[in-house]
Amino acid sequence: MSKLIAQAPVLANKLLAEAKPKLNVFMKYAKVELTPPTPADIPQIRAGIGSKKWLLEKPDSKRGLVKHPSRH
Repeated sequence: MSKLIAQAPVLANKLLAEAKPKLNVFMKYAKVELTPPTPADIPQIRAGIGSKKWLLEKPDSKRGLVKHPSRH
């Protein structure tokens, strides 16, 4: 048991060394993807919602995105 406790710092350092590149890539993409929209993005968001508005108005139309097995 004392050998395991003695090796803990070495194992922790190896774990950090192996995980650091993956965490750096994750943080790079997280900074871009998880930022809130800016006021300049709001018109684009509204245009995107407006172009998909027909999906909300006519969910049973044949133009929907999901093909229903009951129709085929």
